Amino acid sequence: MPTEFSVAGLTPYAAFAFGGLGLRLGLAFLADTVWFLCGAAHAAGVLVGHEARPSRDADGATTYLRYPVVEFRDTAGGAPTMTLNHGASGPPRFGPGREVALLHRPGDPAGVRIRCFIHLWLFPAMALGLGAWAVAFGLVWQAQAEG
Repeated sequence: MPTEFSVAGLTPYAAFAFGGLGLRLGLAFLADTVWFLCGAAHAAGVLVGHEARPSRDADGATTYLRYPVVEFRDTAGGAPTMTLNHGASGPPRFGPGREVALLHRPGDPAGVRIRCFIHLWLFPAMALGLGAWAVAFGLVWQAQAEG
């Protein structure tokens, strides 16, 4: 006897798909961070300010993200001033003149990152955590549906 189609029956499979995507993205972010760290050089830097860039949300409202601007000595002896790729919408946590520990690839000062959990590990941890949670949710849902 054929079973009836049920959207609720698709829930575990949607959770598995979402979880698998999250796990793959998390592993990609993790691999990128590990690859970066394997060849990264350490440098002491100084926060010289923040660059405000406009960002539009889905409703069309404009907010400004603030990106840290740092100056440091690279392995080639230069003193580049770089704007980091990670911005925040709130007020800056640190003001100009603050010393920060930096990591960069020798010969590529544009890829500089602040040596802290948020700039190195937050995205991999979030993606892996959400992916694992979604897979676990799908497994529990499927187990409850079967028995």
